[in-house]
Amino acid sequence: MGVRPRYTGSTGRLHIVGPLAMPCARTSHIVIGAYSPGVCDQLVAILREIGMQAALAPFGRAEGEDPRFGMDEVSPCGPTRLVQLKAGRIDTFEVTPADFGLPTRPLAQIASSNRAEDNAQRILATLEGRYDTPEADFFAMNAAALLWLADRAPSPARATEQAKEALATGGALRKLDALRRVQGGVGAVA
Repeated sequence: MGVRPRYTGSTGRLHIVGPLAMPCARTSHIVIGAYSPGVCDQLVAILREIGMQAALAPFGRAEGEDPRFGMDEVSPCGPTRLVQLKAGRIDTFEVTPADFGLPTRPLAQIASSNRAEDNAQRILATLEGRYDTPEADFFAMNAAALLWLADRAPSPARATEQAKEALATGGALRKLDALRRVQGGVGAVA
């Protein structure tokens, strides 16, 4: 997809600076992953210092892969270590796809394709209502993490249901279209 799960631990270091240096003025809740558990800890500590109300920093892993390496997302492929900031308190815990009401998926089912066009087609197919795929599970879990963090759902599983509903009803596609219009993008989707 657009994000290739990272198993080298060496990429992505510059991707964490932007959201910390210039968070959107209206951002009060954020999910921002990192390429290592230690960096997730640092991210959340910095976010607390700059006054963020709530944050989650995931480090997801895939079953059968070296546990030292993972992805900067909530993983549908195995356990995810989450560092959470809420009400000034930082907690660290682990979640699994089952906590989101989903099966564990093989990494190959969500790994990035070699061609950007293929990734774009997979993303658009999901946004156009294919909500019963591994890609949809991946998207829904990560959207659910923010819904849950923002107290829009009582559990990760309920938040996943809400995210899947947004895919099924076209709500997610409409949000993408609105974002593209605001940003001056060409060829709005809907």
